[in-house]
Amino acid sequence: IFAAAEDDSYAYKTVEHLLPIAENKKSVWLKASTGHGVGMLQGEKNQDFVKRLFKVLKEFMSSYYGI
Repeated sequence: IFAAAEDDSYAYKTVEHLLPIAENKKSVWLKASTGHGVGMLQGEKNQDFVKRLFKVLKEFMSSYYGI
């Protein structure tokens, strides 16, 4: 799972580079509206990102650990 916001240009460009070469072809890129790190979990603009992040995490945990 990769996550980055467009206003964090270094992280965003890093994900653009890493995603195509990721060994796990099921890798997912979640794009936040703003922020870096925990800041991506805050604010009205990022609510869709937060919902998608936790949905993807739940799916990951279910598929890998049967949780």
